[in-house]
Amino acid sequence: MSAPKWTPAQRAAIEDRGGTLLVSAAAGSGKTAVLVERAVRLITDAAHPVAADRLLIVTFTRAAAEELRGRIAVRLAAEAAAHPESAYLRRQRLLLGRANICTIDAFCMQLLKRYFAELGLPPDFELADDAKAYTLRQNALSAVLEELYEDADFCALASLYGRARCDASAAAAVLGLYDFSRTLPHPAAALQSICAAYESGQPLGQTAWGRTLLENAGRAARSALRLLDAAKGIVAQELELANYAPALDSDEEF
Repeated sequence: MSAPKWTPAQRAAIEDRGGTLLVSAAAGSGKTAVLVERAVRLITDAAHPVAADRLLIVTFTRAAAEELRGRIAVRLAAEAAAHPESAYLRRQRLLLGRANICTIDAFCMQLLKRYFAELGLPPDFELADDAKAYTLRQNALSAVLEELYEDADFCALASLYGRARCDASAAAAVLGLYDFSRTLPHPAAALQSICAAYESGQPLGQTAWGRTLLENAGRAARSALRLLDAAKGIVAQELELANYAPALDSDEEF
């Protein structure tokens, strides 16, 4: 089998040893092949080899992790076949089984199990399944809402969302904000920054919130005007609809 022909960008990603490296590429662009080649070249580097069990490669799915491990194993087998005298390469094939090539959550679980004492966790902790996580989430939400209902401002907010005389809408808003905050690098700091901007005391039109509201209102108004113009055109063409013209003119003035 002929060696793959790498593009300059792929070759740079494979050979770079300068420190932190960020690679952004579209699906099907050869990211997995590049990562496999980079890992193998790190292991087989003549000047500064990296033992296979020192690799840390995290993925989003188990299937991707197994594919990576398998493809690295194939490449190491090919290198060992090309250099049958190398005991180092034979050993790397064995050490690959101990390499941390796994999903992100699996690696995090390894860290928690190793350092549970330092983290103040019980040694028999376990990962909650979806059903248990949902129950814990709903219990926490109920406790938070019960506490918040002692705050007059939150009661005013809930009344806006609770037109059906229940707090389901307010709860959904709280969960939505929480879920959004978890996508940010520093959730607590981000929420504090958002609150600070909201409570800045500036006129509404000068705040980020106000500008967004005015932009949305402007788009809605322009869309409504286009619909009115279209309706007036239909009225002008249909004599039996002429009585609607004053009402449309009144709507447009409003």
